[in-house]
Amino acid sequence: MLNPCIDTNFVTIGKPNLATLTYIIDDDATPYAAHGAFTVNTVPYDHALCGEIELTPYYNVITEIPTTGGDPLIYDPDTGIFTAESSNQALINTAEEYDIVAKLVNYPDDGPEVKAEGTIMFNNPCDDPFTFTAVSTPNPASVAYGGTTSTTVNKFTIDPTRCIVEYSVKSIQYEDGNSGPSDIGIADLPFDGSFDGDANDGLITFTPTA
Repeated sequence: MLNPCIDTNFVTIGKPNLATLTYIIDDDATPYAAHGAFTVNTVPYDHALCGEIELTPYYNVITEIPTTGGDPLIYDPDTGIFTAESSNQALINTAEEYDIVAKLVNYPDDGPEVKAEGTIMFNNPCDDPFTFTAVSTPNPASVAYGGTTSTTVNKFTIDPTRCIVEYSVKSIQYEDGNSGPSDIGIADLPFDGSFDGDANDGLITFTPTA
């Protein structure tokens, strides 16, 4: 008598659609909704003779996803939940495949097998920082015509700290209630808005001449 559990004319495994996941590099561990169910489908009659399904998750086709300590994914087989966590900058702005291969526990080599495929997209945290807060800059000292005054812009608070911030003077306005246009233009305020390690990082200078 032939065994129907190894004949895909009689027994197949149904698979769910895996979601497209999105993760921001450097973010906290991010769990996703549990995937749908895999099912054992039998014809011409319903039966449970073939036993349970075994699920094996993979990242990038060949790397088995662990239950703990994985980078960028771990998988909980009891709940069907994937969780992403990574600080790998090489993944930024990439999309990688993740899969689940399903087989029958009792017939792993000669029974039916299916693979559900999904995609995880890794976004750049600098496009939408977790924290980005302005820090006030001290006012420069008063100066008479012919003199020079200056102040140094304080770097804003940003997370991740590796995100590069470029600073610029956007506008100039009076502080004495005068609503008219300022006689001082942006070009009158030399400013080093790139914090690249030189001595003038963040320095704004002003020399009134008239």
